[in-house]
Amino acid sequence: MGLAENRAVIAAHHERLNRGAIDAAVEDFAEDSRNHGRPVGREGASRVLHDIQETFPDFRLEILDLVAEGDDVIVRCACSGTHLGTGHLPVNGGLLVRVPPTGKRFEVQPIHWYKLRDGKIADHHANRDDWHDAAARFVPIGRAPSFDEAAAGSLATASDADSRHYLLRRGPLDVRS
Repeated sequence: MGLAENRAVIAAHHERLNRGAIDAAVEDFAEDSRNHGRPVGREGASRVLHDIQETFPDFRLEILDLVAEGDDVIVRCACSGTHLGTGHLPVNGGLLVRVPPTGKRFEVQPIHWYKLRDGKIADHHANRDDWHDAAARFVPIGRAPSFDEAAAGSLATASDADSRHYLLRRGPLDVRS
């Protein structure tokens, strides 16, 4: 596919997310897609996107900048939402797993890097300053973790080893079941 087609795939993907059409957005991922280089498949993408939608029903990813080179499409976006649901997966740093809704709003500017194959998202990476992002998200929401809580993963339950592991290593999330 050419650069214009690749740009259009990602622009349409963000539009589907912004409309809340999560099942349609999931179809943008290759069956064997990867997140931060780890195999998650379309099923993993579905679980994460549905959890984000449940936690932030008005979740938006407005494209601010979009650059394409070869099969890569890089997007800087304004990500926003209101904490109206309870998250169940350790996404977004794992800091809102099982935290009751607060009704507070956030806005951050992550960078998403997509690698496309045959018009589908084959790999996705996102980059942000986790601690700045945490402050931007959770101070307005009212649940800023202490450094010790975040490092120890004490916001996760004893059975939620994925959350604790993610918080301790601050690396990409593995959403495989």
